[in-house]
Amino acid sequence: MLEKEIYEALKIVQLACEVTSRVQLELTKNNIVTKSDSSPVTISDVAAQFLIFNHIHKQFPHDAFIGEEDTAEEDKEFLNDVLTLVEQYTDEDYTIEQLGEIVNLGNSEGSVNGVKKRHWVLDPIDGTKGFIRGDQFAVCLSLLNEQGEVIMGVIGCPNLSLNNYYKPEIHGKHKFDYKKLDGECGSDGYIFYSKTQENKVYFGPSIKFKFSDDATYQNDFLNVVTKEDNEIDLKKLVTLEGFEKGHSSHDLQNDIKEKFNIQHALHLDSQVKYCLLILNLGNLYLRLPTSLQFKEKIWDHAAGFSLLKSLDYNHTDSLEAKTVNFYDGGRYFLTKGVIASNLSKELHKEIVEYSKELIMKKFA
Repeated sequence: MLEKEIYEALKIVQLACEVTSRVQLELTKNNIVTKSDSSPVTISDVAAQFLIFNHIHKQFPHDAFIGEEDTAEEDKEFLNDVLTLVEQYTDEDYTIEQLGEIVNLGNSEGSVNGVKKRHWVLDPIDGTKGFIRGDQFAVCLSLLNEQGEVIMGVIGCPNLSLNNYYKPEIHGKHKFDYKKLDGECGSDGYIFYSKTQENKVYFGPSIKFKFSDDATYQNDFLNVVTKEDNEIDLKKLVTLEGFEKGHSSHDLQNDIKEKFNIQHALHLDSQVKYCLLILNLGNLYLRLPTSLQFKEKIWDHAAGFSLLKSLDYNHTDSLEAKTVNFYDGGRYFLTKGVIASNLSKELHKEIVEYSKELIMKKFA
């Protein structure tokens, strides 16, 4: 089940990682514009969305798409630069109009329009500000079924070196030799993926994914992650939080850490945080809302949710401990904030209850 979907998703995410990594090394101010919501977009954001949607649309023409980028705000010079980049990775020639048609496939409103279809959800560069700084970013692709359930996800992490986040004095002995794995990756990073019904997550060096014409890929190098029910010393618990203060309430998150005596925190961009969480290199993902009007976008979490759901880890809103709904709000969550963890259900709920207390006090 979903073998072709996984194959095609892995194949095109690997290519998108190659493209975005190359652009990150060569990025100039001319390759960056600012959108109407004040967030940045680069030529590689748009190019990656084109390459991924173009490939997936050819393979699954009846599916719909939700993506972060569109071309409505971009000028002709910027789109010409995108086209020049795209043409280095395709065998066909495209016009700016054709580029826009494919990129803008991602403007679906989900089930809001009453049409029940499978939806591919994409953030072509999750963590664009980190990408611009030369730090962590991720290529995140997931698939929702007709009922709006996340059924698979792929996260490409071109800059990820796992040994940088493994601290023996905090994490103890781990199943994986991260130093060895990082050596196998070279400068290409990792790809993580899951099918949510399998109860496991797979990951491996991006460079080792080899794809055959018979729609198979070499997988003997893959590492398999399964759920761990370890008792975690709160003093060794590690939070995973965003780098950008505008994306979440860092002050409220600090209050949670103080309340539960949490002494270790990692601040980094993108859904790379979910990858660290499923490996138990982090334990508590905090993304408390900056206001009660703020709406989370589904492409910022759907692929990461797939990894956590596969392992039956916690992924809820920050007010009611409800599992996040990825469909009824179209491109946005109806719930507020996100708290995810590999902790016990009881401890997770206790943290969410305190989060609600803090949020209601601040925004009442």
